[in-house]
Amino acid sequence: MCNGLVERFNATLKTCLRRLCSEQPRKWHRYINPLLFAYREVSQESTHFAPFELLCGRTVRGPMHILRELWTKEIKEPDVKSSYEYVLNLLERLDDTLNIAHEEVEKAQGQQQHHYDRTAKRRKFSVGEKVLVLLPTDSNKFLMQWKGSFEIVTAVGINDYRINMGGKKKSFHANLLKGYIARDQDASQATTEERPSTSSCTIPAASVTVIEDLEGEHFNDSDCEALSELGEWGSEEIVNDLKYSDELTPDQRRQLEEVALIYSSILSFCPDTASTEEHCIELTSSIPVRQRPYPVPYAMRQTLGDELREMEDLGIIRKSSSPYASPVVVVKKKDGTNRVCNDYRRLNKLTIFDPQAMTPQADIFQGMEKDQYFSKIDLSKVYWQIPLRKEDILKTAFVTIDCHYEFQRMPFGMMNFGATLTSAVKKLLCRKDNVVDYIDDLLIHTETWEAHVKTLSELFKRFQEANYEATIRAMTDELKIQPYQALNVI
Repeated sequence: MCNGLVERFNATLKTCLRRLCSEQPRKWHRYINPLLFAYREVSQESTHFAPFELLCGRTVRGPMHILRELWTKEIKEPDVKSSYEYVLNLLERLDDTLNIAHEEVEKAQGQQQHHYDRTAKRRKFSVGEKVLVLLPTDSNKFLMQWKGSFEIVTAVGINDYRINMGGKKKSFHANLLKGYIARDQDASQATTEERPSTSSCTIPAASVTVIEDLEGEHFNDSDCEALSELGEWGSEEIVNDLKYSDELTPDQRRQLEEVALIYSSILSFCPDTASTEEHCIELTSSIPVRQRPYPVPYAMRQTLGDELREMEDLGIIRKSSSPYASPVVVVKKKDGTNRVCNDYRRLNKLTIFDPQAMTPQADIFQGMEKDQYFSKIDLSKVYWQIPLRKEDILKTAFVTIDCHYEFQRMPFGMMNFGATLTSAVKKLLCRKDNVVDYIDDLLIHTETWEAHVKTLSELFKRFQEANYEATIRAMTDELKIQPYQALNVI
């Protein structure tokens, strides 16, 4: 139970055996020998050698090897050697094979450590600090719970600490420890004084859920992208705050300011309803997706409620009576702030995939070598600018502890969001060869200044006709700033 390599091999063997005996499960024992032979003649990922090659110093002729020789007629005649020559060559071959295998294993271990360290968090504690210890419960040894608080007596090595547990000193690894934060006595006393003093007054315990950066074992990077973010929006863009290149002449800057002033109605963070595209949600099942609301921290409930009410006032969401219900989850960012998202992962599993492809990054920068002027435009909250098909609105319903809402415009995080966005932007940029798109970013590239101003005006006019809102992040840089930097592509 304590040898990880052996347990990993046992798990692999069981998985292969389960698939081999799926038709005749009662005869599983008859598959063990051929399965072990097949396992030993396949190259291992870390060493790049098959176990047979490391053990015997040669490639073992298995059934597939013999079949290949029969088909290709490539049968090699064995070399005639004396016993002395054969033993010396075998020893030399085994020694070289083991050296190469050791080098490959070190490379694989370094790569595995690099992947692990990307999400690993170092835990450091100081002597005298209060900590909680992860220990089995009294009733079930396989059920763990945090117990404490206990005081750290000494540090043992890098990751081990000796804890004082009721007079007994025991050593624990840092992964089994968690810092204990004592309740503020002053705040606790003030809260107690404000609460009515009745003998029947009780304080119910509450459980809250906060996902820390979605990097644990239950969430990964793709899950994080699949969550629809709420908040960080609603303030209007001011034309005077647009960013211009310092290398522009005063006359060029004045022309850009005039264009921005003419189309100031579209330069905003407040999303409007576009008229070029509708987002459709085609499902493989008519059974509604229903989930219970996730617990939300009490400190976040007021913020969440304010954001939802503001979205409702802007017509992005509305109260719902839909049979669908996706939960809302609070995600803790790396900087310590919280982000409120919709979790549509179950609904996405039932959604029919739209094969509309985005423009490849390599094709975006083709034909820009002669261009001198570049402008980057960001479509403001474009996923909230594209309306939903009426019969699909009920499928976007999400539930909180207090309310049940549904989106009237396309929420971010749903499957085919990128396909719908790409289709809408391509319709918007029809017959505009000097404008390229990547998701919700547009890059205008021209050789002359006059053509650049004209293209900006025509593009803003299309925005205005289609009710798209945009924000200009980097206006017209000289060719010194490479196009790759303009779109932040590495």
